[in-house]
Amino acid sequence: MQDTSTNTEDPDIEGDTEVEEIGTEEPHSSGAMPTAEIAMQTEVELQNRATQTYERDFPSRKKASRSRGTCTLGLKSGSDFGQQTALLTTTIGTSYQPPPIDLDEDSDHSEDQSDDESDDDPDWHFSCEDATTDQDDGDTDDDNTVKKELYADASPLEDQKFLVYGSCLLKLLAICSVCFATCRVQLKRVIGSMVVFEQLCAHGHSKVWDSQPCYGTMPAGNLQIASAILFGGNSSVKILNLFRYMNIPAISLQTYSLLQTTYLIPAVENVWKRKQQHHLAALKDQPAKLGGDGRCCSPGHTAKYGSYNLMDLTNSKVLDTQLIQSNEVSSSNAMELEGLKRGLQKLKDEGVTIASITTDRHGSVKKYMREKEPSIEHWFDVWHVAKVIRKKLDAKGKRKILNILLMWSKSISHHVYWVASTSQGDGPLVVEKWLSLLNHVINVHTGHGQLFQSCVHGPLEQNDERDWLIKGSKPYKELELIVKSKLLLKDIARLSPAEQTLSLESFHKVILFFAPKSVHFPFTTMAARVQLAGLHFNENSARAQAMTQTGKHMWGVSFPKARRGEPVIKAVKVTPTFAYVQELMGEVVELRNTYPSYKKAEALRSNRQVPPPIASAFVKPNKLVLVGVQRSRSRFNKSVIDKENDA
Repeated sequence: MQDTSTNTEDPDIEGDTEVEEIGTEEPHSSGAMPTAEIAMQTEVELQNRATQTYERDFPSRKKASRSRGTCTLGLKSGSDFGQQTALLTTTIGTSYQPPPIDLDEDSDHSEDQSDDESDDDPDWHFSCEDATTDQDDGDTDDDNTVKKELYADASPLEDQKFLVYGSCLLKLLAICSVCFATCRVQLKRVIGSMVVFEQLCAHGHSKVWDSQPCYGTMPAGNLQIASAILFGGNSSVKILNLFRYMNIPAISLQTYSLLQTTYLIPAVENVWKRKQQHHLAALKDQPAKLGGDGRCCSPGHTAKYGSYNLMDLTNSKVLDTQLIQSNEVSSSNAMELEGLKRGLQKLKDEGVTIASITTDRHGSVKKYMREKEPSIEHWFDVWHVAKVIRKKLDAKGKRKILNILLMWSKSISHHVYWVASTSQGDGPLVVEKWLSLLNHVINVHTGHGQLFQSCVHGPLEQNDERDWLIKGSKPYKELELIVKSKLLLKDIARLSPAEQTLSLESFHKVILFFAPKSVHFPFTTMAARVQLAGLHFNENSARAQAMTQTGKHMWGVSFPKARRGEPVIKAVKVTPTFAYVQELMGEVVELRNTYPSYKKAEALRSNRQVPPPIASAFVKPNKLVLVGVQRSRSRFNKSVIDKENDA
């Protein structure tokens, strides 16, 4: 029996209900009926009820064959009945330690026994698996993920949980575990996801039964539900609505917010710091090759949050994440530079030597790296450059007179990658190879420059029918404006020869899962969800390619919208792992045990630096004044407004 006492200092109690009598039968007097007769009548009644329920739900099957499994609703007679009841009603913490319950135990007969054989069995009773053998519903769920053994001494985190209906639970509690007499069951309390029942036996025996263990005075299920919502990247409103629609008692949104602030977010911060220290310690003996990129955590050009992420491009591990609120800088556009500054300073403070960093072509970032960090080699990601060039070519190619540029846009985009990968970071060579494009498109393949004199593709066939451009034509002049852009020529010399930020873009997709842009989060919650994305990405960034049963690599085909129907082959990776979630769950339990009340847990938030709300910079208006102004300006529902004014 678990401790169900309340703590006035810790408001974990949620939705306490009045004492309610679940059993409808009055208890028998002590001399009304012998115990054995009560147990036998109860057994027969439950068997008859189970048979009626089965025939009602499965009218197409008059009787079910005996099947394997021990999840039966009927009760066996004799001493077996008493042994089963005693086993099921033994509580954790008593001296009796029951053996593990085997959920895969075979029955006395085989599964393929015919219905005719079942008709001859007078001891047949309804079994849960009888219902699952009917394939009319087409359910494909199996028990592959269910533990085959249950232990009374399992920890709350490792213990298996099941969804139990109240009527089924009543059948279990309707019999006294001491004398087998019928019991009147009272629902004493509902504490979030935890229910407390009391059995009142006809012979005076009473027992209080809790549906789950507790961490001090807090039900374990309440803490684990809140943890699973955040650590799984879920929406608290949607998950709690799911419980509400299924009529399952759970925590309230207010309790979830309180648990998230006091225990969950500190747990994420602690685990992230430990993992971060491990990755940074591995870089102290060698110069780091970083990739950096920022993203807005809300749609539009006036984003509230901006996160900047630094990654080790040699092993695709996220090293640092910085969350910036727009009122910390001059504008939303300045959040990316501020995030880069904080991230680089963080790594320097940890003793990491930075050899190079690859970013996009953000103007303020280029200036800062050139003036403030000249010792760090600054490269530009090839994908960002190629994407901008192709977008410009596609935009110009929409005009009928320039339609030929659409035929060359893909090849020109590929040319950017070839230039970067074959020049070993030699800026002048990169520029000459890039400018050789203007000769190639007019079918001239020699005399490009001093460092790169001729094309390396070899002689072309005489009957090559590709659409060559004509020098001096309108399409050629428009292409020349793009290729010879002063800003582009200056940046293209800094194309990264090896490391690219492709893994960073993949990490941004993971952030979208944990923190969708369409949902607003408080600052600390947003920071924790970005760190959760980092924990998930770091654990699964090196996943191997999946194999078929014959030992061949698995591949998938996708059709990205940007490719206009062109198929793209992708390697299928093995299933991701979630070991970090178990570590987070354990950290939450440890924090709860260390700080057993909300008041004591306030110490976890004292050192947290949070920027002031954006609205704090403005004068708070009077709500009643605003309502009056709105009513005076409204051009609709005049009759309703007049009635309210008259009242």
